[in-house]
Amino acid sequence: MVLSSKYEVYGWGMNDFGQLGKEDTSANLFEPSKIQIPNQIVRISCGLKHCVAISKDNQVYVWGQNTYGQL
Repeated sequence: MVLSSKYEVYGWGMNDFGQLGKEDTSANLFEPSKIQIPNQIVRISCGLKHCVAISKDNQVYVWGQNTYGQL
């Protein structure tokens, strides 16, 4: 996952638990793909199978595996 200078999030790699913010968990992404988030993102943090994003207006977005309540 990367955060662009335009406050957009892009991801690529494994998506087996939806950690890339894409619904199709059967497809891995081999090229950067924009993650659809309705607000401008200012910070991201990711683990192996989950990600968190914080928007300019302090909204929190999380996606991915939640086996241990990390989301």
